[in-house]
Amino acid sequence: ARAFAGCDAAAGLLASSALDERWKTDLPEFLGAFVAALARSFPEQLPLYTALLSHPRLHDRPQVAASVAILGGALLQAGVSVDTVGRRLVGLLEHPHPNVRSCAADALQHFPH
Repeated sequence: ARAFAGCDAAAGLLASSALDERWKTDLPEFLGAFVAALARSFPEQLPLYTALLSHPRLHDRPQVAASVAILGGALLQAGVSVDTVGRRLVGLLEHPHPNVRSCAADALQHFPH
């Protein structure tokens, strides 16, 4: 039950970030630290956050979709499901909004070479 609560909390954070312009600067730093802490303390919850990348409701609004891409970058940095996350981010490169495409491209820079 705690894992689902965490997933709901992340979805709420991503949705609320669309209301605040700081998502462009603060959200990458916050989500990077959040995913790193989760990887240390609750690694079993990380697949739930990976699933957020596929959630269709989160792709409807450009700032939320950009936030999802930023989450993907944080997951890649932590080495979480890199193939799945990478595929989802590549899909976001085709999003109609340029900010989403830009965030996805930035996030893909964390893909391990």
